[in-house]
Amino acid sequence: PQITNATWDANQSEVVINWNTITNADHYMVKRLTKETGSYDNLAQINDINTTTYKDATAEHGMTYYYKIVAENNAGITESDFKEVIIPPSEVTDLDINRGNGTLILTWTAVSGATSYKIVKQPQGSVSQEIIPINDSPDNNNQLSYLDKAVIIGKSYEYCVIAVNAGGDSSISYCTTIVVKAKLDAPTLSAQEGDGNIVLTWNAIEKAESYHVYRKKADEQFGKTPYQVLQHDGNSATITYTDTNVTNGITYDYAVVAETNATNTEGSASNIVSATPQKPSNSGGGSDNGGGGVIISYPKKDDDKQATKQEENVQEVKASDIKPDEEGTVTIKAEKEVDTITLPATDKALEDIDTL
Repeated sequence: PQITNATWDANQSEVVINWNTITNADHYMVKRLTKETGSYDNLAQINDINTTTYKDATAEHGMTYYYKIVAENNAGITESDFKEVIIPPSEVTDLDINRGNGTLILTWTAVSGATSYKIVKQPQGSVSQEIIPINDSPDNNNQLSYLDKAVIIGKSYEYCVIAVNAGGDSSISYCTTIVVKAKLDAPTLSAQEGDGNIVLTWNAIEKAESYHVYRKKADEQFGKTPYQVLQHDGNSATITYTDTNVTNGITYDYAVVAETNATNTEGSASNIVSATPQKPSNSGGGSDNGGGGVIISYPKKDDDKQATKQEENVQEVKASDIKPDEEGTVTIKAEKEVDTITLPATDKALEDIDTL
């Protein structure tokens, strides 16, 4: 037999195979091979030799198949040459569009079996569509994005993406419409850590009417509602905001968005900064105690050498805690952060508790 036709029917989502009649055949076997398996599988046995059409509804999008028809009788078999059928890719099911400054950036997810893509672009109010082939370039991120600079601020556009391979185009199942807007410059944000406060500073943005401050803790996500809104007075080149609703030792992330109410213009977000408010360190001439602990060192009774001991994250002082160890070292628990204090004798510790 000879396969006279093998084509993909997009309307029915199946491959239709036709071949010529073999008069002395008992039946036909329809065989299919994929590149993945490397061997022919039996799809169907056709016992009516006058039936010379088979529809393969198990073919999948993006795949390449090879079909053969084998005629069989008691004397043996005869088989056709193979026929290659490439199935078009599945539809692109997601399309994100982000605004640049008077530009649009389209991104989508790769479709299995696609070798390239096309953008269908239609301006609002227009009956004509522009088909844009996506080539592999830095702007197009390996064919999975497209930067459209040929747009007009204030105008609306509809975009769809088509996946393509040698078998043809996918159908269209997802489109997005967006209005092109101008974009304010993004502020450059910095943070200064203080004791019980964080000072944010950023540059004033031309045409900005307000600034939305967003805040989160390190393990959270930024919410949609701004933490603070500041109006732009237009008289300063630098904007400062001091956040006093913070806790020392907790890390906070901040971002600032410059906003405007101007038609067809949208705000821009700053960089994200992290800051952790801290109490200032006291330097009493001694060594750093590592934070939160107190080290009291006393001389040994038998010589001038000193032994030291440290406890961290302590909260209170009790007279019962004032006990020297075998080396003559006393560790006093206190809330106040101090450096190492050297006293001349153990008994002196009791007199100095109130001074800590």
